[in-house]
Amino acid sequence: MTNLRRLVSLNVVGTYALILFGGYVASSGAGMGCGPDWPLCNGDVVPMLQGETLVEFAHRVFGGLVALLTVLTAVYVRKWFPVSSRGRRISHWLLALLGGQVMLGAITVWFHLPPAISTLHLLLALTFLAVYWGLGREIRQQTLPERVLLEHSTERESTGEESAGEDRIEEESGEEDNVGEKKRPVALRNRRVLALAVGLTYLTLGLGAWVKHTGVGVTCGWLSCGPGLLPSYPVQWLQSAHRFSGFALALLVLLIVYQSWRNGQPRSLQRRALLLGGLVLLQVALGIVTVLTTLALPVSVAHLAVATAFFVALWDMWLADTGMARVAESPSGVLSRPEADAVS
Repeated sequence: MTNLRRLVSLNVVGTYALILFGGYVASSGAGMGCGPDWPLCNGDVVPMLQGETLVEFAHRVFGGLVALLTVLTAVYVRKWFPVSSRGRRISHWLLALLGGQVMLGAITVWFHLPPAISTLHLLLALTFLAVYWGLGREIRQQTLPERVLLEHSTERESTGEESAGEDRIEEESGEEDNVGEKKRPVALRNRRVLALAVGLTYLTLGLGAWVKHTGVGVTCGWLSCGPGLLPSYPVQWLQSAHRFSGFALALLVLLIVYQSWRNGQPRSLQRRALLLGGLVLLQVALGIVTVLTTLALPVSVAHLAVATAFFVALWDMWLADTGMARVAESPSGVLSRPEADAVS
């Protein structure tokens, strides 16, 4: 299974790079470098490689390579995972998303880069990356020694000691409170907040893509939009909606960071929360610089790079929290820090 892990890691990196390459194509205005032709490029299998045609054709070739590696990944998953396993289901989702992404790419050029389709193209690419990341975590779980959880569970039962302080995800989990009810594990409390953050991230990224593809990225200043903070014209509302959504997401991420330390969550979740906080602050700074530089190409691509990295980091935290919650829902209702690190 080592080869499969390496292949999935290669595909994750490749998909991330492909998303950034697509952002470069869009920001540089090379999206129609092959004309309205697909799968051909300006009527040829291999066109004259110069200018915008070179950029767009290279993006297509890169995408084709990722597609071939994805098919190879599905073949390997079929070899290593049982028929009804979660790994098999994830690989099926990858193939379905790949097919949808190819069709959206074709429709995008056939209809001369419509903003709605271009935006959906990005969101589907992010979903494809997220599913790949989930497959990587699933493979990692399959290769973990099963005795890790068993040893800690046996130790807990044999000693009869109550885990406390650092060795618990939550305080007094599983103990009866004043009304005879058990407190919910911390991992279970996180899932709704993280799910909300994932949804808000999709909304923010979708609005940002729509702003880019409709060409309204500089209708507002870096802080104000018209005479005041609120937009003065209908076209400015789109960029303002992207900003308001991003601001709400930043506040939600800061809440996640605060809760991760206040509730004494596992160090793995705390590190993820700090990474999210750093990325969201960097993204806000890049958003301001993007407007101040009038959508300079390097800054625009960097803005997309950090946004995509933030999306993956948030998705990884949600998967880790869900994995911990799955164990915390066991009859004991308690998860030690070594167990939490193994699951995450």
